[in-house]
Amino acid sequence: MANDTEQTQPAISDLLDVWVDDHLGLRKVGVLERFRENGRAYQAKVAFHYLDGLNDADAVSLIMPIRRASYEPKVAGMVGNLPPVFDQNIPEGALRAYLVNRYLKVITDMGDFELLHLAGNRTIGRIRVVPHGQSPDGKRPVVPSLKEVLATTDSQQLLEELFEKMAHHSGVSGVQPKVLFSDKQSDETLDQQNISGRHRLTLQQDGYILKAAGRDFPSLAINEYLCLYASKMSGLATAHAELSDDGQVLAIKRFDLDEQTGHPIGFEDMASLSALTAHDKYKGSYEEMVKTMAAMLAPQERRALMVEVFKSIALSCAVGNGDAHLKNFGLLYEDPTITPRLAPVYDVCCTRAYLDSDQLALTLGGSKRFPKRDALVKFGRITCKMTGKEVHRVLEDIATGIEVAALELHYFCEHYPEFNLACGERMLKAWDIGMRYTLGMGPDYVLPASLEYVGTSRPKMAG
Repeated sequence: MANDTEQTQPAISDLLDVWVDDHLGLRKVGVLERFRENGRAYQAKVAFHYLDGLNDADAVSLIMPIRRASYEPKVAGMVGNLPPVFDQNIPEGALRAYLVNRYLKVITDMGDFELLHLAGNRTIGRIRVVPHGQSPDGKRPVVPSLKEVLATTDSQQLLEELFEKMAHHSGVSGVQPKVLFSDKQSDETLDQQNISGRHRLTLQQDGYILKAAGRDFPSLAINEYLCLYASKMSGLATAHAELSDDGQVLAIKRFDLDEQTGHPIGFEDMASLSALTAHDKYKGSYEEMVKTMAAMLAPQERRALMVEVFKSIALSCAVGNGDAHLKNFGLLYEDPTITPRLAPVYDVCCTRAYLDSDQLALTLGGSKRFPKRDALVKFGRITCKMTGKEVHRVLEDIATGIEVAALELHYFCEHYPEFNLACGERMLKAWDIGMRYTLGMGPDYVLPASLEYVGTSRPKMAG
């Protein structure tokens, strides 16, 4: 049952205050204002206004510099009508449905503006959105420790209980069930602390994002854990992940918090940086995404970082990930005056384990079909400005990473029968296909079943 505070949630006004919280401290920078006519909620427009007297470092987005004029998205209505940087953390899927149902009695028309009101105080990145006249706070319910969550014999049930407590404390996107999670408790306000299309359930707290598989995609937690492991073994910077003992819940360590100071780091996904909302996350091509990203990176670092971007996209293709959309790539920055850097790999899974005929989320070379090696080589050479030897070396790294991760995949298939039946065997098939055709190992290639055979069955590929 909801507590009294939740049941008496105040009415949603048409003003929200926007704060940024980073290494420079917590400060109010602007106001989100909604314009609507009585009885015409579906025609509402939203504008963002900066306050006077701000510095460049106070900007809320890399593509929204300080200016006197307001930022007014062209879209009107209840959904997709926020500036992209505010849209990027709007709850989706299970979290959105839960919040809509929880507050249905007091909020009859629940749109993106209302969801931001409910969950905007705690989001991924450095932006905090709160009701007009209020300040961000660090209050959160008492929850079990992460160790308890991961060691329980029914982590799915425990996550559902956390979902009840943490849903309105979790400004995080993604249709999979999830929440932001931290087992550190605080009742202080942040300014007092002087801080300088796949269904899943997700909850957010300070340290981790907890994810669980939805009904449509059983064993997705193990699936994603193994794909993240393949990413790490390929040499890619990868968000740290821990799997619950029962294999039902995945804990992703938040990469938008400074490890030494704990202060938030700016994060924007490539949908936001492309001036698009979540509804357009499958729009466009990997070529366009890479060009947008490259233009924001420091020239002296761009070439090396483009190799990492290529590696991330190629890995996603090789493991059969048809959900590598614009929101699954992003940039990190301390504040908008400091050159951004690549976010680590944080969301990758084998969707072909559930849908053999799945396609890419964005086009590559004008097609959404999973690419063969020649198409990847062309993409690396032309779009990412790599040499043939660099492309060859990257694809070799990915092959090694997948082969090492395949040993873990065999282990989980053997020790988790439900995973094996749900998607384990199909993951092995999808990875075999990725190795044979996407990485060009040939039709006779078979994933190794022991460490001594890693790399032994690969043909010599030309650079």
